[in-house]
Amino acid sequence: MKQLIILFCSICFLCSCSKNEILTANRISLGIKTSEYTSRASIDSLADLALMGDRIGIYGVTDWAESPVMNNVRSTSVNPQTGAINWNGLYYYPLNTNLHFYSYYPFTSTATEGENYMEERKGAAPLLHFTITGQEDLLYAQPVTGSNEIMPSPFVYEHLLTQFHFVLIDEGNYRNTNIEQIVFTNVNTTSTLHVQNGTLGEWSNPKSILFPSSYPVRITGTEENPQSISGHLMLQPGMEKYYISIKITNRGAYSNIRIIPLGENTFAAGRSYEITLKFGIGDDGGTGDGGDDGGEVGVDIKATAWVTPWKNGGNGTGEVGE
Repeated sequence: MKQLIILFCSICFLCSCSKNEILTANRISLGIKTSEYTSRASIDSLADLALMGDRIGIYGVTDWAESPVMNNVRSTSVNPQTGAINWNGLYYYPLNTNLHFYSYYPFTSTATEGENYMEERKGAAPLLHFTITGQEDLLYAQPVTGSNEIMPSPFVYEHLLTQFHFVLIDEGNYRNTNIEQIVFTNVNTTSTLHVQNGTLGEWSNPKSILFPSSYPVRITGTEENPQSISGHLMLQPGMEKYYISIKITNRGAYSNIRIIPLGENTFAAGRSYEITLKFGIGDDGGTGDGGDDGGEVGVDIKATAWVTPWKNGGNGTGEVGE
């Protein structure tokens, strides 16, 4: 009887293997990039991404006409040393089929309305509807492909917004005067991200956005020692110009200060522009630069990531006068 039971189990195992073509359990892990960069980005290194490691969204699909294997899966963590992305649950490659992986940040739940939501579309890639505050990065990774036999490349996340930061120089009588606020005016805040190709849609919903810094900021910078102030802002790319207003203690507000990129036609995505504001020049505004289930093989899907650094967008000057 014991021998019959063993024989029966062996036959069942062989039949199962034949049916599903279970291969050796080669564990799939994506390529790893661990380099870190020094720049002004809110998320500009693997370590930065690891701090926000529970906010990455991932899709794994064979074709958008079919149900995704990984359907807007939210990460739980990112290993800052290896770049390995973790999530809840187990996912397996379909038999003899490539999976195409798409990823973005920050994760947004599927819905039909709201300031931030993922719109599912039948037979097509989803659209991420988002509203920016100026203080949160928007990242997209170029798609990668993997299967039971193909090791995918790592996700490489790229910045989709333009970044701004400020340097101050007093060329007049502003020494020891405080800046109470710097505001970007009439800034578009709403758009969409195409999950398949990473393109942004039309922008809308213009608002004023306060540049985040440690106000009040006392103006102490000189030509010899320009004054960098804390904070950075990330806004819509592709703009030919931006306008800011500045409120200064005992001097009122200066509005319609024009910021344009020097040497470029538009402010580019993934670039960080340093705007040098010179106080006391004139009153015409200024410019700056700125196992075994349904034919699936028992191989875990793994993911890793790294982040490209912000690129220097050049330098420029802005003029604030009386």
